[in-house]
Amino acid sequence: MNPILFDLKRSILSKSFIAILVMMLALSSLVGYFIKKITGVSASGNVISQEILFLTAIAIILGIFIPILGLLMGYFYYGKDRLTSVLESVMVQPVTKMRILLSRFVVGVLAVGVAALITIVVMDGFAVSYMNFSMPLDFIASLVAAYFVEAAFFVGIMILLAHVVKTPTALLSLLIVIFLLLDMFYTTIVQIVIFAINPSNISTFMLDSYIVNPTYYSLITSYVFTKEISVSVYTVVAAGLIWTIVPVSLALYLGHIRD
Repeated sequence: MNPILFDLKRSILSKSFIAILVMMLALSSLVGYFIKKITGVSASGNVISQEILFLTAIAIILGIFIPILGLLMGYFYYGKDRLTSVLESVMVQPVTKMRILLSRFVVGVLAVGVAALITIVVMDGFAVSYMNFSMPLDFIASLVAAYFVEAAFFVGIMILLAHVVKTPTALLSLLIVIFLLLDMFYTTIVQIVIFAINPSNISTFMLDSYIVNPTYYSLITSYVFTKEISVSVYTVVAAGLIWTIVPVSLALYLGHIRD
């Protein structure tokens, strides 16, 4: 069997992957069921589009789980193996370490992308069942592409850090720190900074801070699609290329000069 297909099958059938996928689907199902119950009028009296609310909810839910899954894929299927010398035992000539790195990177990104696609399809089913609308195909395509970008960043950053730290424990600790800083507490940190420097245009400052955080890439993409914010498509594409290419390129460089 092709090494990439073998690793992809192994990753998708792993307990950690299945557990996170189940949680994603369960939370998505709950949102899909209860979103219909949400009032259509805000406190200010403005009508809230259920479609926009639903699409935003998808981005927020997956914005939590995709980074976790990407970090775990990078840790379990490259970082941990490298730091425990398992990679040396699976190397068979003429396969090189660079080829293994790229193979594990591709597998990690594909696995996370598959999880995102499955969840979006399920959410679309709920949209059809409870709100009588189907997500536009171009929105689905742009959102899936955004999640592949996020997956590429988080898998790549774990592979990169595996060439920096010395032990699996240190790598796992960094995994937790990265998730907490970029996903869980990022907004709070930004708000503290805003309070400290008191900028004249807070909304612009917040938007700029989200664009430079790969965790929010899919959310920005969904906002651009629903026209809730005004961001250049070129800016979004440029950010996506940076998040996709830079981490794995640095990992390849470190892997070449250190291994």
